[in-house]
Amino acid sequence: MSEPRFFAGIDGGGTKTIVVIVDEQGRERARVRASSSNQAAIGTDVAIATLRAAMRRATDDAGATLPVERAWFGLSGFDRAEDRARMEPSLRELATSIAMTNDARLVLAGLPLSTGIALIAGTGSIAYGTDPAGTSTRAGGWGNLIGDEGSGWAIGQAALVAVAHATDGRGPATALTARILSHWRLTNPYDLILRVYGPDTSKGDIAELSGIVFAAMNEGDAVATGIVDRAVRDLAAIPVAVAGRLTFPEAIPLAFAGGLLLNREPFQQRVFDQIVARIPVERPAQIDDPALAAAQAAASGGGPFQ
Repeated sequence: MSEPRFFAGIDGGGTKTIVVIVDEQGRERARVRASSSNQAAIGTDVAIATLRAAMRRATDDAGATLPVERAWFGLSGFDRAEDRARMEPSLRELATSIAMTNDARLVLAGLPLSTGIALIAGTGSIAYGTDPAGTSTRAGGWGNLIGDEGSGWAIGQAALVAVAHATDGRGPATALTARILSHWRLTNPYDLILRVYGPDTSKGDIAELSGIVFAAMNEGDAVATGIVDRAVRDLAAIPVAVAGRLTFPEAIPLAFAGGLLLNREPFQQRVFDQIVARIPVERPAQIDDPALAAAQAAASGGGPFQ
């Protein structure tokens, strides 16, 4: 009897990494959650170590041994040939066949024929699209210093700016001040300086403040409302830019992923309304498990393994 074959899908986001192992029938056999594997944010060596450790844990849980048959690594902060050249040699022992792409491509695997536009909004933001002719392009995904508009990080960062301006008298008072100080157990707005710039504060910590902004908006805070309004506009503009460089004969299949979009239905609806007002798109598919979609694509020989 031949040995069972196993396949892996890895969703490496800005805050967390999910590894899913499936068998030949695409049935989930193990799932592991680890910290961020965004090499642009945490460095290549740390990202590789995170991925290797997570893969070992997942295969152990699945009763499998390394290397698995095929593994699709979808990683945030990953897009260039140089990224692959730096990372792939240290990951080759994990799978007989490896595909490495940006994490947005995993979301496309959840659409029929992997064709359409995927919009991800979590800690960061990016859109990736492929048209029926096989042309692919992306927008966003530039990282928090020069991009990530409409993301959890952008909303959290805007809230911190609003608190600084309110404290200085350069902007209106806002409930965000008291809420953020309470969240971080601070007593003085100026304590934010050490907290924000401290070595232990991550992008995820800033993105987490987005929940405070939505709560303040729901209670009528004008500053929080303005921050969310801008996030809606900024996020909707990303897939619109992708669509402008692709050709679709009819309404474009659309997929949404990422905690910010999937966990906040009113926000999601507003983003969709902005998109559909500018380009013809279908109702978005909700891709809440890109790692599983990638693992199943690896098992079937789909996605980048075609």
